[in-house]
Amino acid sequence: MQPNDSLAEAIGLIGYAADGNGIGGVLKSRVADFRVDEIATTITLNPKGRFTVAKITLTNWETNRFCNNLAKKLGISRNRIFFAGTKDKRAVTSQIFVIDAPQFKVAEIQIPDVVIEVLGRTHQKIGFGNHRGNRFTIVVRGCAHPDGAPMTEEEALDEVEQLKREDKWQGDGVADVNAGARTGRHVQPSGADGSRVQLGAQRATGGKSAVSKRR
Repeated sequence: MQPNDSLAEAIGLIGYAADGNGIGGVLKSRVADFRVDEIATTITLNPKGRFTVAKITLTNWETNRFCNNLAKKLGISRNRIFFAGTKDKRAVTSQIFVIDAPQFKVAEIQIPDVVIEVLGRTHQKIGFGNHRGNRFTIVVRGCAHPDGAPMTEEEALDEVEQLKREDKWQGDGVADVNAGARTGRHVQPSGADGSRVQLGAQRATGGKSAVSKRR
């Protein structure tokens, strides 16, 4: 945030969660740069259950729009599809859905940029907020110094290490003051050429992904 950014101040963004220059860069340059994996609560499967349980991965889909599309293809009411929370649209997201429809019908559904993995049947519904959290994997591209000079992969990772040394991590994640949630610790900075730094991310995070609070 810039010191005289009145719009940011008006919506409550009065500063950064940590000191330092940061790494600059761009988020969500590509859809695949932002991944959200829901950490679901345990659902008891039962072959005689009324509902179909499916793990569904969406690419660049708004959650409610997908549910409306799915309901139409299944010929059921939108209110017969249950999930724990909406996810980011411009992202690759994976979460559990409980669907009041026959298992074979759910398995036959074909929708572009949607992968449906049927897990079984259950007697349980799930409601909004009925999950343990979300795990975020984020790629930051085009990292740069405050003066605009390109930042190398090593320099970007050193900034992340400095954040850790300052004890700014909150539990397994770092505060996301913009969304009121927790952004995952699995951050993947990129160099000036925009390349993805998978190995560097493992170094910066100790090979761990993060658990967010519910959102």
